Amino acid sequence: MAKNTVRKRVEVNDIRDPYYCVWLQEMAEKGFLYKHRDLFTCVFEKASPQKRRYRVIERKWRKMGEEEKALYHEAGWTAVASYNGVTVFTTADPDAPELFSDEDSHLRMLRNKKTESAIVIVLGILLILSRIRQTVGTGFRIYDKEFIYQVGRLNALEYAFNPVWITFSGVVLDIAILTMWIMLVINEIRFLKLYSGKEAFEYDIPYTDIRYVKLKERVRSNQLLIKVFLLLFLAPMLIGIIRLGGSFNEGEKALTYNESHPVMMREFDSANWDKAKPLIQQSRDRGEEIDYYAEKRRGGLILKETYEEQLNTYTDDGNGKELISYWSKYIVVRDEYKAEEYLGENIAFHMNDAVGGDEKWKEALEKVRIECEDVDYAGYYTNLESFENGMAQNQILYLKKGADIQEIQYVGPIDLRDKIDLFVKEFEED
Repeated sequence: MAKNTVRKRVEVNDIRDPYYCVWLQEMAEKGFLYKHRDLFTCVFEKASPQKRRYRVIERKWRKMGEEEKALYHEAGWTAVASYNGVTVFTTADPDAPELFSDEDSHLRMLRNKKTESAIVIVLGILLILSRIRQTVGTGFRIYDKEFIYQVGRLNALEYAFNPVWITFSGVVLDIAILTMWIMLVINEIRFLKLYSGKEAFEYDIPYTDIRYVKLKERVRSNQLLIKVFLLLFLAPMLIGIIRLGGSFNEGEKALTYNESHPVMMREFDSANWDKAKPLIQQSRDRGEEIDYYAEKRRGGLILKETYEEQLNTYTDDGNGKELISYWSKYIVVRDEYKAEEYLGENIAFHMNDAVGGDEKWKEALEKVRIECEDVDYAGYYTNLESFENGMAQNQILYLKKGADIQEIQYVGPIDLRDKIDLFVKEFEED
């Protein structure tokens, strides 16, 4: 920026607003001549205080014909800069005719402004209603009774607020967009009122005029509100990114997974792991995709962290294809008292494809409960699961100790209950 220029905060935001010209005139009398503007600031040239007049034409300078440009120049007006489809003109001649000096031009300008404002108001209201409907339909799905009936109360909360920092930033963004559109509609309504008469706008007003002063106060408030929204939107995202600490790897890359949980297949079923590992390592060379991944991820409102390993593949030792399926999940719930309900909802959902009523999760817990003195809860059952090459008998083991939960699903020759001590020991890793 040149030494003889200075950047100032915009005090009348809408460049189409007649009061924008009034503000530029006020700045000229303070010794700042308008050069150009961006979103929130204007650049002024330092000069001696002087009386100038400013007007705007809602058309870019480069889109004006040479005859029109010459007409403005001959009338004593100089184009300063274009911004957002509007060109700002200025003159130091108090006797220069107005840009719209004849009645027909003035009335045509008023009609155009009224039509544009009416269109913006209608579209703005439709956008506001659409945004509200979208927010209610997605962001507040926790109030959807059918969704709660299907997945359970705590799972619905976790779904809606996972992760919390993204949800919070999304809500702030929704509110900011709604506020922006509402402010836009209010501004256009003010324009309609401003241009409701046929008389030309009076630009030569005292700078203490109550409407002018209140407009500048409102612009300052809106700019502060935008800064608050930006802070509320960005801060939790930055915190969340810093604290994200998750990892997701699939295929061969997942073999490098080195988190503290869960019980990995290589620990549980080393024989089948020895068969599966070469398939995973060679999958890229063979151009085959192996359904194998391992990850750690942050939770939302209910869960703190989740650790997971999953493998689904087929081996062939010459006696036909053999399915290897292992899914081990270690969940840390934020509240120990919610851990039981969350586990019950998961069991009920897996068994029935829906959690059902308020007490159904308790029934599901009791239905599959097995004895295990070293944990708060243990459950086990089997079901027929559909896989790529048909159906297979799938075992499911659930364990809970304090706020920690383990869920293990396995298709293979080992009975999960025979290795329950291995999973119980996993609770001690923390």
